[in-house]
Amino acid sequence: MDFYVGPAVLTLDSEALDVTAYIDSSAARGLYIWGGFLDTRLHPKDLRFQAAEAQNALLALPERRGELIDVVYTSAGGIGFLGIGPSPLGTPKRCE
Repeated sequence: MDFYVGPAVLTLDSEALDVTAYIDSSAARGLYIWGGFLDTRLHPKDLRFQAAEAQNALLALPERRGELIDVVYTSAGGIGFLGIGPSPLGTPKRCE
């Protein structure tokens, strides 16, 4: 399991926004999953609606390319998500 807390860039369709990401990534028992929470309190509140309706949502960590995410829920503090592609963390691609 890998865990990351720090800066990230959330791109909703074509708009890039700086956020703080809390990401958990794991691979076990034949399952591979990553996701977490994005703190968006420094952005306008309508960002939550924009995130829920975005056609493409990408999350990029510093010095890494963006990976697709699926917005699962929104709250007053931010956005909950699940990763769609490979984890941006160092989680092994092979599950045991």
